[in-house]
Amino acid sequence: MVVQADPRTGRRGISGADYYIWKGDRWFGVDLFGLWDYLSATGLKVVKFGRYIERSRFEDILRRAEADRGFPLRSAWLPSERRPRPRREEDGRCSI
Repeated sequence: MVVQADPRTGRRGISGADYYIWKGDRWFGVDLFGLWDYLSATGLKVVKFGRYIERSRFEDILRRAEADRGFPLRSAWLPSERRPRPRREEDGRCSI
C-alpha cells in the first residue's frame, strides 16, 4: 500500500500491484512488464515490491493509511482505490 498526496482528492491510496515505481513526482503500481519498462530507461530508480498478506492485516493497513495525518484530508475516493471494509463493533455498529 502506498499513500500519496493527490491534488484532486487530498490523498490517494495505491494497492494490489506487484511493484510500485517512483516516476516524476508520484508512485505508480505496475506489473512485471511495467517494471521491466521502467528499469530499461536511463536514470536512478526507486522500486517497492508488493506482497500478499491476509485480508484482516490489509484492512488494518488501509485504516492506518486513512488516519495518517501526514497527508491532506480526503475529499473523495477515486474509482481505482480500495476502501476499508466496515469493522463490526461489539454493540453491532460499524466503523472504519
